Amino acid sequence: DQWEARLADCNRIGEGRYANPLLSSTRTFIDPDDIGTSYDPNPYVNMTVGHTYVLRAGEDFEETVIVHVTDEVREAEGYNGEPVRCRIVVDAVVIAEPDGMGGIEWEPEEVTDDYFAQSDNGNVYYCGEISRNFEDGYLDNLDGSFFSGVEFAKAGVLMRQNPDAGQVDRQEYAIGEAEDVVKYISLSAIPKSKEGGQNPNDTAFECIGGAVGDCLKTKDFSALEPESTEFKYYLKDVGLVLAIAMEDGEITGEREELVCVGDSLDVLYTAACNLGDADDVDRLLETLCELSPAFCPEPV
Repeated sequence: DQWEARLADCNRIGEGRYANPLLSSTRTFIDPDDIGTSYDPNPYVNMTVGHTYVLRAGEDFEETVIVHVTDEVREAEGYNGEPVRCRIVVDAVVIAEPDGMGGIEWEPEEVTDDYFAQSDNGNVYYCGEISRNFEDGYLDNLDGSFFSGVEFAKAGVLMRQNPDAGQVDRQEYAIGEAEDVVKYISLSAIPKSKEGGQNPNDTAFECIGGAVGDCLKTKDFSALEPESTEFKYYLKDVGLVLAIAMEDGEITGEREELVCVGDSLDVLYTAACNLGDADDVDRLLETLCELSPAFCPEPV
């Protein structure tokens, strides 16, 4: 099944040998510190420092996903040995559990350091990730981790600035570890009724057309799990608002839905994020700080 899926990917993308986009002489990568000032962020993947958003995920929205753009970078090898500065974006998946005293404890499922670079034309490239997967609160494995240039891994196009329907990109390329591919389906999509998308958290995140505006729809898949695919919806200048998991072409019930967006971790304390009272959020940040320094308060 994986072999057939890889052949299908080659048919979609082309038979030419896949080249690492970070090593191209025709691309210019910008300093991520210039995003939001000298360069506009990608309209679907905002890498401005501090940008933070929260999604609810799972069949019953039992998972909380917090994504935070740090001010840290990791350098990958670029053309002629020049470094490409990749912004570190931290992605944490946690589950809220009652602590027995009326409060909430947070148990980690996954904490990932993603490494993104942006070119001067606004495209965002995926340099790699370190994916820390937990089981019963303990680190279990690093499955899915890769970094451009390490053990033959190559970067990919995470998101184009101006995608067209029908375009297909490798988002990552590490055989047997990371083989995600994205196909752009539509630039004016509205979720089908069976997919949901009538956001109960904030109608500004709905892909319903009119004043709000339709969404970019993608289909995400990997030869490593050919039976599993995902439809994703992105609202321009907001980002990911909805993801629908599929298994053998059927909706599984697993989904992600945007809850709130802000320009710092302070957004977690707002009513829009609905993460509990201030003490609950404090405990969440304490848990996240133990897992990644990106969530720790700045030293005074």
